[in-house]
Amino acid sequence: MTLENVFERSTIALPRPLSLDTAENLLSYLAKNLPARINYTASRIMYAMPDGSKQEGTASIGGMIARTEPFAVDQFESIPYREDTSKIEAIRFPPIPGYDLSEHDAGTVQLWDDVRGLITKAYLNLQS
Repeated sequence: MTLENVFERSTIALPRPLSLDTAENLLSYLAKNLPARINYTASRIMYAMPDGSKQEGTASIGGMIARTEPFAVDQFESIPYREDTSKIEAIRFPPIPGYDLSEHDAGTVQLWDDVRGLITKAYLNLQS
């Protein structure tokens, strides 16, 4: 499997761009349904404008997901939405540089897949 395939597998596109608050709600959903402990940091850049208004800049969220059964742990980071960086369009688990997918821990790859499946399920539940 090529490195491009590894990045495709380790990156989870969200069904729609999410605000930082909604992304935090998604992490709570994942923690409950994996189940797992998720430690994260969420931040947003804000701009104070000369006219007294405020504008949101780039939002980011990142941290670590740790599941005990079956055991798996990995870091994650967000990818901002290109058209509006105050929103998040994907979650990425950074793969090990130069490693093929088969060289990654099988439990970690399963965690990526489980997170992807729960995000899809959450989105489908919102649609019904």
